[in-house]
Amino acid sequence: MKTERKLTLKFFATLLAFLFTVGGVFGQEAEDFGNANADDNISYITVGRTMPFYVKPDEYYHPDFEPVSDNITEGFTWIWAPVAEAWDWGTELTLADEDLNYVEITAGDETGDFDLNVREQAPEEFGGCEDPEGTDITIRVVEAPEIHSFPSFQEVFEIGEGETYQQCGDVTGFDASIELSGFPNFEVRWELVIETYNEETENWDEHQVITDETAVGPGTSYSRLTNETYDFDSNRDLVVENNRRTRYTYTIEGITDLISRRSDYLDGETTWYDTVERTFAIIVNPAPETGPIFHIPEGHGEL
Repeated sequence: MKTERKLTLKFFATLLAFLFTVGGVFGQEAEDFGNANADDNISYITVGRTMPFYVKPDEYYHPDFEPVSDNITEGFTWIWAPVAEAWDWGTELTLADEDLNYVEITAGDETGDFDLNVREQAPEEFGGCEDPEGTDITIRVVEAPEIHSFPSFQEVFEIGEGETYQQCGDVTGFDASIELSGFPNFEVRWELVIETYNEETENWDEHQVITDETAVGPGTSYSRLTNETYDFDSNRDLVVENNRRTRYTYTIEGITDLISRRSDYLDGETTWYDTVERTFAIIVNPAPETGPIFHIPEGHGEL
């Protein structure tokens, strides 16, 4: 009977890590497990972020438990511990609600794999039994996505951040690119302001503002890519508007990646990284039109 109970405990002590789709947030209550699964034994977290986890309770001791309930038999606890004491709570990872089957784990600033074990334990009125082995999961803490450079502005216009390029006439088919690192796919938040110069007021009049959050890079991947370049705005014509000097100012406002968006689960809103605004301005100028040549008329000087 003891062997049979041990197998039952082991089987039902499956650790479920919350794995998320990019588009959906299902809430943050401990009883809300509608978007969780236990397909993998690795859960990715961006540095400094918090993610939820829960253990499926033993069915024998918790017959009323369902994935969308908190029907736990009173007195049962779950022991969450670093495997082989290889790391410390409060340093590499921080644990909230440590005795429950539902916990929230916050990653520190150190990246790497942190192996975690959880064991279900019965209270004394049920004999004080404890699963001797429990279930393991690896918490993989990864770096936040990073912006490195903007190749097309440097290569096409030879300008850096905060600089302006002057062009005579239109620029056709411009591809604005970004070099970054992280887990694809990525999202780039950017803005393009188009203005024309008013010679009378000597000011730039705003003509159009384009804002976008563009997905770039290959599909979902759990391998970190480094120094990859993608176009976030493609085949744009920077044209002279109404025969007036026209300024196109790109501002890049931040990025996300697959893991950072997953790490937004509890917050319910997007956290953007590398949010120092970078601007690049391109001014396209109309070519001057040469006027007539004035000269002394041929009849001048006649007597």
